[in-house]
Amino acid sequence: MICPICGRESARPSELCGRHNLAKKNLTASYEKWRLAYGSMDWREYLSKIEKLEDSGEWVKEVARYLATKQG
Repeated sequence: MICPICGRESARPSELCGRHNLAKKNLTASYEKWRLAYGSMDWREYLSKIEKLEDSGEWVKEVARYLATKQG
């Protein structure tokens, strides 16, 4: 299987490569902290904020964009 973001070999069982899979895990783990800090924040809003942050790494931004578009 190939990572839909970068074309590298995916890290099974994930559809993402190892780098993007780790970025996704970090995004998911941090969401609850952000949601509590901001009060009410849905997943799409969180992904949008992460993508715009200068301090976010490129892999995290790529995953945030991918997840936002995947949700439609």
